[in-house]
Amino acid sequence: MDTQSVRTQIRAAIKSIPKPIRKGKIGRQLHEDITAALRNLTEFRIVKEDEAKFLQAQMPVWRDKKNNEIEPTKTQRKIDIVVYSVDLPIALIEVESDLNDLQLSGISNRRGHYDVFSIARSAAGHYFHSYKSLERMAAAAMYYHLRESSHNYSQESAVEYLESLMSDSPTDHNPSKLPMFLVSGSCRAMDHGILAPRLKSLDAELICLP
Repeated sequence: MDTQSVRTQIRAAIKSIPKPIRKGKIGRQLHEDITAALRNLTEFRIVKEDEAKFLQAQMPVWRDKKNNEIEPTKTQRKIDIVVYSVDLPIALIEVESDLNDLQLSGISNRRGHYDVFSIARSAAGHYFHSYKSLERMAAAAMYYHLRESSHNYSQESAVEYLESLMSDSPTDHNPSKLPMFLVSGSCRAMDHGILAPRLKSLDAELICLP
């Protein structure tokens, strides 16, 4: 299936939904509305909070910005929406009410803040400034690729591979070429700039609803 065609159809479906009238934390409503819009694309199968093919129990997905250490995962993190063609995953989608935890420098002081570093690094050796939802997709896509392509796959070796990765290229960070969409109910002017290097490294898209 043509990746660009898939990307175009999914992008159009996401952008077709009306933004909820109410203000505040609208992520859950957006999640439901995006799922409904995607299910109108009858050639695809849409799965909410996928548990089957991606993040397994206790698989880490990001670094804590306070100490640069990989944050442990106690249970299982789930991707908000996975798009399948039959049983083949063809896109990942995460939904946020806003991206207000992103900071130009430092870290958000809000408890349970969503701004994080990536486990992988840039070609210059720096961790990417990122968001929990974006790193869920990044880690999930890499773990999926390694699991599908390796006969000696283990969670430990997958995490080690991600830790060792230094690149700016989507070929390295997203080798399965899975389209990734981070959808936010609102964005500030600086949000695109902060996330741009990480989005580019994954060939991922940030969609901010008007």
